[in-house]
Amino acid sequence: MIRQYSVLRNCLFTDGALVRTGLELSSPLRYTLALHALVEISERRLNDQGLARLRTADGRGWLSEQLNPLSGHRGPIATLLPMPTVLKVKVAIQEGALVRQTCELSSPSIRLVPRGEELLVVRGLGSGRCSQHVDSSY
Repeated sequence: MIRQYSVLRNCLFTDGALVRTGLELSSPLRYTLALHALVEISERRLNDQGLARLRTADGRGWLSEQLNPLSGHRGPIATLLPMPTVLKVKVAIQEGALVRQTCELSSPSIRLVPRGEELLVVRGLGSGRCSQHVDSSY
């Protein structure tokens, strides 16, 4: 079982972020987040169009991470906020967690962290970018 975590995102799009009831853009609109509103996100998934969608931690709906390129626009809608503190996490998956030299999957492995061991995350949890770093010496 993988433990869920949530991250804070900042709405950067001037028209706000449309929060829909489902993963697809055709889902009914639930509400609109205002510019600079903070929203807690618990999940990131790709929809049928391949667009990254973010689930609100309260379960009320889904918003897009980026503007839909098919609309003729590009740019972020909701960006990760920097982590204000170090986060202590415990490896929950049976196979353990593989720590690599860098955030790239092609980088050499440093070690396998067994299930139950705690790690310190000293930079933000990723969203498809190189934004993770763990201190496995904890």
